[in-house]
Amino acid sequence: MKKFLLLCFSLVFVLSAWAQERVITGRVSSSDDGSALPGVNVVVKGTTNGTVTDADGKYSLSVPSLNAVIVFSFIGLRTNEIAVGERAIVDVQLALDVTQLNEVVVTALGEKVERDKFASSVSTVQGTNVARSGETGVLQGLSGKTAGVLITRSGGDPGSGAYIQIRGQNTINGNAQPLFIVDGVPVNNSNEYGLTGSANSINAQSRINDINPEDIASMEVLKGASAAALWGTRAANGVIIITTKKGSDTKGKVNISFKSTLSFDEVNKIHDLQRTYGGGTYGHYIQGNRETWGDKISDRTGGLDTPISGAGFVTFPDGSTRYPIASGTSGNAALPNWAGTGAAAHGGKNSRDTYDHRYDAFQTGHFSDNNLTISGGNQRTTFLVSYSNLDQQGIVKSFSDYSRNSARVNVASQFTDWFKVSATAAYVNTFSTRAQSGDNLDGLMLGGLRTSPDFDNTQYVGDYTTASGLILPNRHVSFRNPLGKNAGPRYS
Repeated sequence: MKKFLLLCFSLVFVLSAWAQERVITGRVSSSDDGSALPGVNVVVKGTTNGTVTDADGKYSLSVPSLNAVIVFSFIGLRTNEIAVGERAIVDVQLALDVTQLNEVVVTALGEKVERDKFASSVSTVQGTNVARSGETGVLQGLSGKTAGVLITRSGGDPGSGAYIQIRGQNTINGNAQPLFIVDGVPVNNSNEYGLTGSANSINAQSRINDINPEDIASMEVLKGASAAALWGTRAANGVIIITTKKGSDTKGKVNISFKSTLSFDEVNKIHDLQRTYGGGTYGHYIQGNRETWGDKISDRTGGLDTPISGAGFVTFPDGSTRYPIASGTSGNAALPNWAGTGAAAHGGKNSRDTYDHRYDAFQTGHFSDNNLTISGGNQRTTFLVSYSNLDQQGIVKSFSDYSRNSARVNVASQFTDWFKVSATAAYVNTFSTRAQSGDNLDGLMLGGLRTSPDFDNTQYVGDYTTASGLILPNRHVSFRNPLGKNAGPRYS
């Protein structure tokens, strides 16, 4: 009797379990176009009981009870959980999970493409790293922060541009600079490195440097040839995509930030100059001579120079005067190997004072940069307003300054689930003066290096008075024109 009761109980339990467990079938498809999704994981929640969809997106799965929950998951798609209940067929549509697509590139059409499928090498630099470099220009701030990108300054002047080249030179005489895209808009970064038909070269500025580095959210460098397929032949040398900062949802609060930067610049290293021999040639002093192997300065008597009486002179703005000085005359100056000796080699030059002409044209440069940013928004509308003021004085004493005032506004509004409007506006005002470079006669540094050590360059403008008393105002004074007697300034 006991065995019969035990057998009946076991049979009832098995029948009960068999009554609850059943087979569920269905199809998994994409919510975008309804196409079948093969390889989707279909698992009973809380168990290891599962399967995957076939090539047609179909599946078959045994569930233990009416309370079972089936979990559908796939990489890049949103996970979906469905309670089975009394249903025997469970069809599911899965949507893309955009938040999981971290490695994407925004193409020229605004579409997102997986980075691995883009067939192009992409390097990303965050805007904070560009701003942290302490450079006043965007291109200089990008230097050294991504592989395969060569950035060369066009000069050391404040506001001067830079030449950028991606993955080497791919043209003989054409423009090798990449295409710049700022918030989806192509920007011309061409500049002119010299004045046509003139030997006086002035370093021009790159238009990309008009952008305030503090306004940049990120920069992407596209190095592959596929970039040209997006932007045309202008992108044959690569593309640099600049995305500026935008507002975010701050629950209606307004964020205000202010940043101020102060920097100083000095000449790092410069050549040593001789301070043993004065201006002249063959060992004797000659005032205004362009060569610097005259008499030995330490052999002079010291004290004030002996001027030539009755000749013209120059008067400087501080009231000081400079007179002509007789040249050394001893020995036979016609012989190439002659070296002047004795007191007569110095002529009327007695002073032993020398001057360090290495830094005649240089000073301690500096720049100040002030940035104000106001941003905020809610779920529907976001905004960001920024203003920047940059003022820079270069290491060259004259004609070396740069100022930039820029304002930027980014606004976006989500009117409906499918309609969004965004707008970006920027205003930039720049001003700079730059000294000419590369000139054989008028280069500021070259003029200092050519000056003899016994000539004072600190006074360079004065009024020349002739022997007859005629005053010629504002004459340029230099080591080749020490009194301003000649109208042509010759070397600076």
